[in-house]
Amino acid sequence: SGAFFKFQQTVWRADGGQGGAPQAAQLFGSLSAAADDKQPFRHFAEAGISWLAPFARPPDRLNLKASYLRLNPHQLEFQRQSRIAAGGDPSRGSKDVYALEGNGHFALTRHLALEPSVQYVFNPDNYYNPGATEISGDGFVVALQLTLDVGSLLGL
Repeated sequence: SGAFFKFQQTVWRADGGQGGAPQAAQLFGSLSAAADDKQPFRHFAEAGISWLAPFARPPDRLNLKASYLRLNPHQLEFQRQSRIAAGGDPSRGSKDVYALEGNGHFALTRHLALEPSVQYVFNPDNYYNPGATEISGDGFVVALQLTLDVGSLLGL
């Protein structure tokens, strides 16, 4: 159980809202909270801005965002105990994880797109690597994803 709130609001359009130009800027964000203390994360928040149709390419998008995640105490203790069992660092780690990210969606064809992402994470946790012997350090995450819209490709 918990709560989830999400918003998106266009704050600028190149055509002044009159029609033709696809370029626009949108603010977006989300906030979620877990009511159950057994969930690994207590709450998550993100906020950012999107630039639609950069370089006058309507299907493309650029995004900048910041995010914050609070881990529940039992998750931090689980990660600590996992490190100790692996012969690693007995310290608890930070309950607060922050990230700054820039990403994009660039259409290669009508159904195929490239989605690069660069993120810097502060106080990362070991949720996805519970067998690690050390607490992860701050650092960059670089990703490149190729997406295929199968539904559109099949005419759905």
